[in-house]
Amino acid sequence: MNETFKIILDNLIRSYIYYVPKSFYNDLQKTEYKDLLAYTDVNTVAYIDKDKNPTLNKSLFNNIDLITKSKLLQDNTFLLLEAQSQLDLEQFGYLLRTYREHLDIHTHITDWMSNNISKDIIYATEDLKNMFNKQSAHFKSHQEEIQKKFGAVESQLKGIELNNYFKEKFASPDFKHSLMNFFKRKENLGNKTKKPRKKKKVIISDEEADAFLLESVFNVKMN
Repeated sequence: MNETFKIILDNLIRSYIYYVPKSFYNDLQKTEYKDLLAYTDVNTVAYIDKDKNPTLNKSLFNNIDLITKSKLLQDNTFLLLEAQSQLDLEQFGYLLRTYREHLDIHTHITDWMSNNISKDIIYATEDLKNMFNKQSAHFKSHQEEIQKKFGAVESQLKGIELNNYFKEKFASPDFKHSLMNFFKRKENLGNKTKKPRKKKKVIISDEEADAFLLESVFNVKMN
C-alpha cells in the first residue's frame, strides 16, 4: 500500500507546470512555512518533468509530456482499482480518501493557475497559457473519472478562494508532506539559478514527514 501511495502522489506532480502567486506570499509569511519560499521566487513559472526534475528554463518545458499527462493520471486510476481488490475496506478507504484530497488540491490549484496565468505572469505567451489550460483539463477529467469509478464526493474546495483554503490547510499536519515537497522543489530551483543565499531553517525532514504521514494516516509504524 505504501508503494502505491507513493506512486500515485508522484504521478500527480510529474510533467507539472506551476507558479506560486505573489498574492499567496503574504499569507505564507504568517505561517510556520514562511522560510520555505523566497519573495524572488513568486510569480515565476517552473516545470517538473516526467522524472520529477524541476527547471525554470522555459525551453525545457515539455508540451508533449503535458499532453500525455492524462496517461499518468489514468495509471493512478488503474493502481487504485488494483489496490481496491487487494486491500481490506478500511485500508483502501484511507488510501482513496487521502488520494482524493491531494487530487482535489491539485485540481483546484491547476484550475486557479489556468484562470490567473495572464494576470500573474507578465511574460505568459499563448503556448504557456495553453500548457496551463491543458494541465487543468487533465486534472478535471481525472477527478471526474475517479468519481465515476469510486463514487462521487463533493469537493471541499467548491466556492472557496485559494488563499482562504490554504490558510485553513496550514493548520493540518497531514498537509505538511505535500506542501513541503512543493516548495522544496521551488527552493532547489532558486539555489541552482541564483546566487547562494542564507541557508533556510529546516522545519521538518522528509523522513520525519513521511513517518508522520504513514503513522497518522495509514497506521504504519516506521522502524
